[in-house]
Amino acid sequence: MVPKLRLDDDIFKKTDAIIANMLYGGNQLTRPEIASLLKQSNIGVELNNLRLTFIMLHAEVDGVICSGALKGKEHTYALLDEQAQKTITLSHDEALAELTKRYFLSHGPTTIKDYRWWSSLTLAEAKRGIDILSPQLQKETIEGKDYFFIFPEKIKSSSSPTVCLLPNFDE
Repeated sequence: MVPKLRLDDDIFKKTDAIIANMLYGGNQLTRPEIASLLKQSNIGVELNNLRLTFIMLHAEVDGVICSGALKGKEHTYALLDEQAQKTITLSHDEALAELTKRYFLSHGPTTIKDYRWWSSLTLAEAKRGIDILSPQLQKETIEGKDYFFIFPEKIKSSSSPTVCLLPNFDE
């Protein structure tokens, strides 16, 4: 809500629906095009640049719109549901297992300390991820430190025996 601009939940619901209607079916419109169409609609307040800014921001935060393709040199907006792939919902353990797998597959061999730093997980969460993935993880202990890794199922053969070691900040 933006009381000073007379923008409330009812107006945001109305403008979200109007904008979604405009963009439905793959339409991608520029901000001025959206403003023009909103002005033709009866949204309950006079549309000015500041109100339009809040209306567009609200539509983005609500997950109605996202950036679209360029139209000439101008940016457009598109419906988020039409642009983004449908996602699956994972349980906490499933998400933790997927994160752990992706990390050790792409960064291993590495330690739990490195994993925690990279992921910002708590020690308990990092250990839980490793426990869940223990059938796929391999572990080597070197100088008292445990290093975990996953070998990809298919490794492309290379004629070069060269290995490149990268520092942990180089993604």
